[in-house]
Amino acid sequence: MPRCDYGTRLPSRADPTRALAPAQPGSSSSSSSSSSSDSGNEDWKMSLPASLRGASPFLLFRLILSANAWRLEPHVRQQHGLSFAFLCAESIRLLRDRVENEGGDIGVRDETISAVATLAGIEHERGNTKMLRMHLEGLKRMVNIRGGLNAIRENNPMVANSVFWAFAVALYEAPYPNLDAELPPFFPNEHDLALPSPAVVSIFQDFGPIHEEPPPLDLTESGVNPGIAVIVNSIQHVSQLVPTASAYPTASTSMVILTRMCTLLSHLLSLPRARLYPEIDTNATLAEAALISESVRFATLLHVFTPWRGLPPDGTLAINHILHQLMASLKQLLANATSRNNTVLLWMLTVGGVSAGQTPERAWFVSHLVELTEELNISNWEGMKSHVRRVIWHERLCENSHQKLWEEVMTKRRELDDGMGVNTT
Repeated sequence: MPRCDYGTRLPSRADPTRALAPAQPGSSSSSSSSSSSDSGNEDWKMSLPASLRGASPFLLFRLILSANAWRLEPHVRQQHGLSFAFLCAESIRLLRDRVENEGGDIGVRDETISAVATLAGIEHERGNTKMLRMHLEGLKRMVNIRGGLNAIRENNPMVANSVFWAFAVALYEAPYPNLDAELPPFFPNEHDLALPSPAVVSIFQDFGPIHEEPPPLDLTESGVNPGIAVIVNSIQHVSQLVPTASAYPTASTSMVILTRMCTLLSHLLSLPRARLYPEIDTNATLAEAALISESVRFATLLHVFTPWRGLPPDGTLAINHILHQLMASLKQLLANATSRNNTVLLWMLTVGGVSAGQTPERAWFVSHLVELTEELNISNWEGMKSHVRRVIWHERLCENSHQKLWEEVMTKRRELDDGMGVNTT
C-alpha cells in the first residue's frame, strides 16, 4: 500500500493571505496537477462510468475518494469494473501529489483535509491500523497548520465534523487529540434557533408520550467537574433548539445543531483526563469527584454516540472502548457507599446498559441497576424515568430503549425475589 508523506512536505502554517478555495480548472494549480496525474490516468478514466470521463484532475481526485466508499458494493464493481485496491492506490497517489508536489496551501485546503478524513475512515473499517494511524497523524498535522479545528469549522462546518468523527471512531486505537481545548461560543439566535416556549423535552416531543419536564439536576452538587457539567447541560439544550420561523428543522438548521453537537463532544474529549486512582489519593473527596466526573464524561459520550452506531464509518469499536472505560470507573464508584444513592449514578448505569445492546456487558449493568433501584425504592417505569430524564433525556431516542432496559431490571428483580438468587450472607 503506498504511503503519503504528511510529515515533511506540508507547509509549516497556512498562508492567511491566500484563499483556501478549490483550484479552478485552468488555474496554475490545476495545470500542474494535470501534468502530474493525467499521464497515468487514461486507464482509470476508461474504468469510470461514461458520465465521469473527461473530468478535471481535481474533480477526479474527489471522485476517486468518493468511489472508495463503494468498496463493499459488489454490483458497482461488477457494473463498472472498479477495483478497491486500484481505487485506494489511486487515491493515495493523487493525495500524495497534492501534499508533496503542489506546494503552498493546497495540501491543507478543506478538500484535502476531507479526503484524509475519508481515507482514515476507510482504513478504520478495513481494520488496517497502520494506515489508520498514518492518516490520523497527517490529519492532526493539517488541522494544526490551519490554526485548529474551529478555524476549519468557521469556514466549512461539515469538514470539521468529518475530522471530529474520524478521530472519534478511532478512539480504540489512538487518543483523541486536543482539537477543542476551548469551547467556542454559540448564539442560537444568530442561526434563527431558540428554545421553544413553553419548554419541551426535545424537537421530537410530538412523537413521544406527553409528560411534565422534571427539574434539571445540578451535576456540580454531585461532584461533577464544572467543565463537564456545562457540556452535559449544553447537549440537553442543543437538542431542544427549534427553528424560530418553521415547525421543523431545515437542512441548514440541522447542520447548525449537528455541528454544535460535534463541537461539544470534541471539547468533552479534549478536556484533561482526571485521575482514577482513589486508593492512592490522599484526598478522598477529590478522588471521588474525579471518578464521578470521568464516569459522566464516558456516559455522555455513549449517550450521543450509541444512536450513531452503524453509520459509516462505524463507531462500534469506539463505543465498546468507552463502555469498558465507563465500567472500570463505575466499579470504583459502586464500591464507595457514599456515592451510591444518587440520580447521576442511576443515569450512568442506565446509559451503559442501553449502550451495551445485546452484549454480555449488559447483564453487568442490569445487575447493578437491580441493587440501586431497590435501594432508591423505585418500583415502576415512571419512577425510574423521573430520575434518569433529569440528566440528559431525548424522548424519541430514549423512551423505548430505556424502558426495555427497565423491564429487564424488573424481570431480574422478580427472578431474585422468587428465590432463584442465592444469598450467601
